[in-house]
Amino acid sequence: MKKLTISMGLCLSFFVTFAQERKLETRDERKTDKSIEISYTKTEPGYYTVVLNFSELSNTSRPQEIISVSANSGTLLTLKPTDPNQHINYRYRYQYVRGKYKPRLNADFCYLLPYAQGTKCEVMEAGYANQKYFGAEKPADWKSYFFYTGKEELVTAIRKGLVVEIVDEFETRENVEFTTSQNAVIVEHEDGTLVRYLGFKKGSLKVEAGDQVFPNTPLGLNTFRSKDRFGISIFMYYLSSLDFESLKNQTLVKQKSLYAILTPKFITENNQCMVLENRKTYTAYSSKEIVTKEMSKRELKKYNGK
Repeated sequence: MKKLTISMGLCLSFFVTFAQERKLETRDERKTDKSIEISYTKTEPGYYTVVLNFSELSNTSRPQEIISVSANSGTLLTLKPTDPNQHINYRYRYQYVRGKYKPRLNADFCYLLPYAQGTKCEVMEAGYANQKYFGAEKPADWKSYFFYTGKEELVTAIRKGLVVEIVDEFETRENVEFTTSQNAVIVEHEDGTLVRYLGFKKGSLKVEAGDQVFPNTPLGLNTFRSKDRFGISIFMYYLSSLDFESLKNQTLVKQKSLYAILTPKFITENNQCMVLENRKTYTAYSSKEIVTKEMSKRELKKYNGK
């Protein structure tokens, strides 16, 4: 069957773009009982949501057409014939995008600051670069933070999750006001949220795609920004839309996204959980209870056995 594949990825400016590299592919197989098994393989860890669009379908019931998958391979669905003596006729195309569609979020979850306990960092809300440089409309839910330190510091994970993507190829460019050429780590959390850590020193990353991280797991070194200032930015989001059509005619000024943005709460000194204030200095705080909060029994046993 002829299928159209459209790959969707998250670029560093956040908005979804069409990509040439196929990260997920499907395969059809006719079984001896005349059923059709549609399976998939994907090349990157973490959740992807697949949208099937059947333009032709007969001798079977219409199946579920929005499916989120996390394994590297598996069965998307099986079409069973209504009349077991006749073949199923079908034709479809599929689209896919990183993330679990409309995940169940915990809006009150408290994240660690991205540095070791006791580290002081100044928090600044990041502006929307596409608005400043291209005149694009700022999303109503836009929220991104810079975490600045006075010297080079090790960036640590703010929550348990799976590393789903890394970029480690760009040298630090000093005194550059805006660039998308930055090293990054994207981590997927258990509830389906994704966090992008942006601005690592090249060659300093300590994780790879497919690694599991826990709160305080070292990720890499933050980047030199200016005199006496090193930093990392953090941006949190989740898959909230599957309106692929809205992306086709977008421009730099009029951009669309399939993702919604979160304003996370962070744990600060004295174990306080709060939404961070702009241009305020906080001290990173951690505890065994926080680190082990989302661990499985097996992970907890391993942790306590250290």
